[in-house]
Amino acid sequence: TTFPKVILEHAAKTPEALAVVDASSSLTYQQLDEQSAAIAGYLLEQGVRQGEFVGIKLPRQKEFLSSILAIQRIGAAYIPIDPEYPADRIQYMVDDSEAKVVITPELLPTMLAGDKKTGSVCMSQPDGLAYMIYTSGSTGNPKGVMQPHRSLSAFLAWRLSELSLNNTCRLACHASFSFDASLDDLFSPLAAGGTCYIMPDQMRKDMDAMYSFLVDNQITGMTMSTQLGMAMINEYPDLPIQFLMMGGEKMLPFKKTPVKIINGYGPTEFTVCSSYHVVDQEKDIDIPIGRPVPNTYSFICDKYGNLMPLGMAGELCLVGNQIADGYWKRQDLTAEKFVECMFKGGRMYRTGDLARYNAEGELE
Repeated sequence: TTFPKVILEHAAKTPEALAVVDASSSLTYQQLDEQSAAIAGYLLEQGVRQGEFVGIKLPRQKEFLSSILAIQRIGAAYIPIDPEYPADRIQYMVDDSEAKVVITPELLPTMLAGDKKTGSVCMSQPDGLAYMIYTSGSTGNPKGVMQPHRSLSAFLAWRLSELSLNNTCRLACHASFSFDASLDDLFSPLAAGGTCYIMPDQMRKDMDAMYSFLVDNQITGMTMSTQLGMAMINEYPDLPIQFLMMGGEKMLPFKKTPVKIINGYGPTEFTVCSSYHVVDQEKDIDIPIGRPVPNTYSFICDKYGNLMPLGMAGELCLVGNQIADGYWKRQDLTAEKFVECMFKGGRMYRTGDLARYNAEGELE
């Protein structure tokens, strides 16, 4: 199945359930369905077809999710565009992706006034693209990472299982929409039939305000960057949430907390998270990035792509269901980073990161 199909099933079964809440208002699953159908109808009228790209340049509002759903319903893929980005970078992304439409706050009212009937279809396919995120290359222009629905579905399946997410979950989205870490808290709660709470922009750097937000909205879990997450736990060991996932930097020891702490690692090219470790707060000192997520493999290879002996450091290479289709219009780079796996079969993504397996069989 695909993400939009799962959401539409929830809309049919629990139309009145709360789907997404932002600073100003909220949408039920039925309203999310209706809004996305109206936007989808507009996109079809503009000539957007399956396999094409549509940019979303919106602030942190609930219509961001309606737009994602609309784009995916017509078999197209979305590109998140941060309104804060420099104008030339935004222009590059729009030109490079050949996006037919860019959804902006100015355009939204027109789109939402459209005919819902024309867009009430769902044409997304497992092998079709779900989204494309531009990662800032350390040099030159950003490159678009193409992610198919099958990779997104594999990612969501393990998250729902590992975190026991169901229709009672209330996840807070703190990450910027232009980073793939936002998928944790935008997509997972909706896939589970729960509620996504979009944290307002002005609050995202204010720890006291964030703490109040978690209490007021009875948030059950969320993802944060490692630095901010550790600061929050050290400041408020009694955070009123069930789990906190962190990633992006080395995790250091923190104050003991009843919260389940998960150290995650993963590149955009492998759908957000490729390995994770549930922290043992009694004994973990040097916190690893853990074991590969289900249905994936993390191999340590030498520069020729051969396996390294256990305990030896080498390049971390990833194989499995969450792998991206490659880089948009960058065959050279795709061929260099997405290689044939000589010992497992299938494609392998070379992360360029150094890692090794420790004595417990976990990655560090």
